Amino acid sequence: MSDFKVAKELVDKIKPACSIPKSSEITPDNIENYLKNLDYDEDSIREYLRVYRLALELKKCNEDAIEAIANAQEIIKEQFTDSRSFEYVKYPLDVVAIVCILAFMAGRRSAFEIADYWEQYNPYLQVFISGMPAPDALISQDTVRTVLTIISPDLLEEFFIKYFANNTNFFKSLKEISNLKSTLAVDGQEVRASYRKGEASRKKKGAVVTSLCNCEESMVCDYKVSDKKNQEKADLINMIANVSVEGSVIMADALNTTCAVMNAVIKAQADFLLPIKSNHTNKKLTEAVKKSFQANTYSNSQKTAKVTAKGHGRLELSHFYILSADTLPKEIADEYPHVKTLVKYIKIRDTLKNKEDPVHSERYYVSSLAYDDVNIVEQIKHSIGCYWNIEAMHNRLDLVLMQDYMNICDPIYLPNRIGFNKIVFNILTYQRELASKGRREKKSYDRIVSMNNDFITCFKAFCKYFIDCNKKYPPMTEQIKRIKNIL
Repeated sequence: MSDFKVAKELVDKIKPACSIPKSSEITPDNIENYLKNLDYDEDSIREYLRVYRLALELKKCNEDAIEAIANAQEIIKEQFTDSRSFEYVKYPLDVVAIVCILAFMAGRRSAFEIADYWEQYNPYLQVFISGMPAPDALISQDTVRTVLTIISPDLLEEFFIKYFANNTNFFKSLKEISNLKSTLAVDGQEVRASYRKGEASRKKKGAVVTSLCNCEESMVCDYKVSDKKNQEKADLINMIANVSVEGSVIMADALNTTCAVMNAVIKAQADFLLPIKSNHTNKKLTEAVKKSFQANTYSNSQKTAKVTAKGHGRLELSHFYILSADTLPKEIADEYPHVKTLVKYIKIRDTLKNKEDPVHSERYYVSSLAYDDVNIVEQIKHSIGCYWNIEAMHNRLDLVLMQDYMNICDPIYLPNRIGFNKIVFNILTYQRELASKGRREKKSYDRIVSMNNDFITCFKAFCKYFIDCNKKYPPMTEQIKRIKNIL
């Protein structure tokens, strides 16, 4: 008999995955039969059945959440193409993706921990997730990794923008409405533990992530993943073209202060507020701005503001000086036609407990914001003040989601893990805002993650966020009713 015929006979003997019972076929009457196939003792089976019956009762009180999770699963099926043969798919892509998000929200970080989460919360997953395999079909860490590599990183980014980055509706109802424009910041971040596949040197990182962040809400609007450095400028231009940034203020590092970036921001109907430094390509512009402020030190046309902040054992004094770009030389003004306002920002930090000398820093910015705008001073103060939230976001991604410790080289699995981190970070931020409402201090991200070890809390948080972000749901008034019902 040929090798081909032997292989075919073996394949024919394999039980197709589509014949494996799904969660919809599992009932309280027959579930115990599947548990006997596992290496569980009687106490473990008894506990599983107790949690399963509890989950069935909780399901009756969470119809809106069940509807939201079903919509999310359908969207995943439409968005991503599963390249596996349908008849042999044991673990559906939509099921694994939803379980991964819930596991990441609860502090699980690796494929091994996701597999452990699958087993630990299997009674709840059988009830709340449509299409779950039978209880005795436990997933392995290799299967988790394999399924996540089926997803295209580009499609995952589109999925994130469509369904998890449109987070402004409910958030605006939680914050005071002002006349100031929202501030969006762009910054790059290396995944330090990653490395390039096939490269002998670990210094060549597998991923450099550029993020577009809403500084007021501390949430991600878009992201780009590259395996090369110095892609931040191109990523910035691409992201503001992908996401609606109209009417906002765009900020970035000094290396992005170029005419190409300025033109892209203006084309997107937004404004820029960008720093300038002498050691970058804007040396002439920086020197011209400094001379303008020196020449107009005592001029009445200069707008000023002062902010004092005291806390954490230090005193910080911030001084803002604002001039019109008309004070620039003509050749510089012609080279940067979109620059309308010049900003000088001085920050003095004094440590109260120690007898150290105050730390003095001086920065310069150029902006397309109109100098004659009534809110120009408040807008500059607000945007510069909240810009550093993107650095705080990087820190939280590293400490809470352990992004810097992802020792991965796979060119598909790595950007997909980063994409899931962005989804989970937005959900956790949203959940933190709700949990901290009415409190003097916000709860820490670690506290929110520990709360999500309760499956129902984690499941509801995911559904609330998805209901608020998903454009397919009814208008805002109906969304609030739905969210209140879930609460």
